[in-house]
Amino acid sequence: MSQLQFLLNGGLGNQIFQYLASKYITKLIPELDINYSLSEYILKGYRNFEMNRILIEKINIKKEYKSFRSKLLKKIFNNIYLLNSVNARDLILKLKFLETIEENEFHHKYKFENTLVALYQKLKITKHSNSPIKVIGYWQNPSCYVDNIKNINLLFENTKKFLPSNFQSLKYITIHIRRGDFLEDKEKYFTYFSRFSEIQFILGSLNLIPKEFESVPIYLISDDYEWASKITSLIANNFKNKLLLLDKKDSIETWCILNNSFINIVSNSTFSYTSALLNISNLNNKLRCILPKWINCKESAFEKGWLSPAGFIEI
Repeated sequence: MSQLQFLLNGGLGNQIFQYLASKYITKLIPELDINYSLSEYILKGYRNFEMNRILIEKINIKKEYKSFRSKLLKKIFNNIYLLNSVNARDLILKLKFLETIEENEFHHKYKFENTLVALYQKLKITKHSNSPIKVIGYWQNPSCYVDNIKNINLLFENTKKFLPSNFQSLKYITIHIRRGDFLEDKEKYFTYFSRFSEIQFILGSLNLIPKEFESVPIYLISDDYEWASKITSLIANNFKNKLLLLDKKDSIETWCILNNSFINIVSNSTFSYTSALLNISNLNNKLRCILPKWINCKESAFEKGWLSPAGFIEI
């Protein structure tokens, strides 16, 4: 039986995607022994591992699989004439050294290929190996399991219990705007603002909300509170809905507030997207989630699979 380890990396949204990917693989190849480790990025405190607060069955974190001999062998094999990278990886498996499967191996071979499907195909071939396998990637395309979202949601706590006392599930709408890490350096800054207007996205999304929901309050949430406070005061008078700025420091509480929205207006963020994806309270709504057309320079929301759930649209 192969020991398969998913390396958890990034913030809460990415960790959720990695966890859901592991559950998808477990369902298809139940004989795999799956465990989890934390990346150096998390261990050094750049992000927190908080997912256990919302999981019913808590994750046991193990030490990351590492093998310097495997890295050395891979370099040697990759430089051997007539031995391609696929054969080199197969040889490493036969020698029972650690194999690392990275999502980047599957990117851009086919424009619309879901890398999670490619991961499954590879693991299906190697599942009888006794050598350990480490899986690295974000696996952010939900299209493989979106039709099973009700059952997937059973893995998580009832997030209503995390709501502040003045919040009732499906009695409000949320807008999430991500800014912080897009503004860290000039390249990210210019790429972001050359492709996406936060103001236009907010205004366009608000105009899509049906007239019969004008009495439903709307909460704006952003990692840039100062910017959000200015924007809220500027546009609040242009809509009949009451527009409020939410200042929450607890990321789990914020995620749970998003997860219980009547309509989720999300940013280019796995944090707000996963909260909308797992929001089963509004599954019957024709309009469940509005996301921006811009995702990144190389991939659209459609290619990413972010439009696969019913009721998800982009503008």
